[in-house]
Amino acid sequence: MIKYRDVTGVLLHFSHEQIEALVEALSPEQRRFSAILGNTIKQPHEIWRGWVVDETDKGQWHNVRSYLQYLDLSQTDAGVAFGVATLQFAYRSRWELANVGLVFGTQESVMKQVDKRIRIGSIEYSNIQH
Repeated sequence: MIKYRDVTGVLLHFSHEQIEALVEALSPEQRRFSAILGNTIKQPHEIWRGWVVDETDKGQWHNVRSYLQYLDLSQTDAGVAFGVATLQFAYRSRWELANVGLVFGTQESVMKQVDKRIRIGSIEYSNIQH
């Protein structure tokens, strides 16, 4: 088990096996950029915290921390100019890795998705503020 203290001082728990399984579940196109996910924990642009319903857990509510890193892909061969890397940690008895994701597209379409699904609750950290 890996323990990592984030930029706000919160202790996160995850394993290499969890990360490998979650990355494997990404599409092949997304998997190309999976190395970015580690940097999202180390240097997030934003951290959000809120309550979400987990449909996979009988509709139970979970306290979730969401880490976001915005990606300028205009100088890559990705075929899109913008993306967001996300990691979500759910609190059970400690903050544990629950989900990873990469969203690509136009800035407008990506931000609509991120605002609806990831930027939930209150912002706990912004690299613009620090």
